Amino acid sequence: MFFYDVGATTVANRFDLTNLVGHTANGNGVVTDPIRLAGCELQTVGGAAGFVVCAIINAQGGVQYGYVFHFGLDQTYDGFWLAADGMTTHPMKGFKVVSRSGSINKHAKTLSAASMAEASETEATAGAAIQAAVEAMRRVLPTP
Repeated sequence: MFFYDVGATTVANRFDLTNLVGHTANGNGVVTDPIRLAGCELQTVGGAAGFVVCAIINAQGGVQYGYVFHFGLDQTYDGFWLAADGMTTHPMKGFKVVSRSGSINKHAKTLSAASMAEASETEATAGAAIQAAVEAMRRVLPTP
């Protein structure tokens, strides 16, 4: 769960970041939520090393906004919400809502072979777009 305030309004987003796709040039692998079109990656080299960079895209693959944060000692996150152009930020907090066995909201699904193939293709397409969006968000990070 990610939380940030815009004026007097608190915004919360929940993602199921469960699908691992390739890594960007500066990270260790993008984990995605292909349903909510979001992805995050821990940056391991470069100016953002140690930060997690997330991107949320629209259905056309354009970056809507992102998050940049550090992991806390108690599985909380501390960072900021970032506009797609890198010009607007809002402080954000977050926390993990999964158990060791996976998401607490995960439900079993029964899919036909055709549905599974279609879902796999959709996830691959979304994953590639999300991976590119995470890289784009890293490039617009404000300099410290």
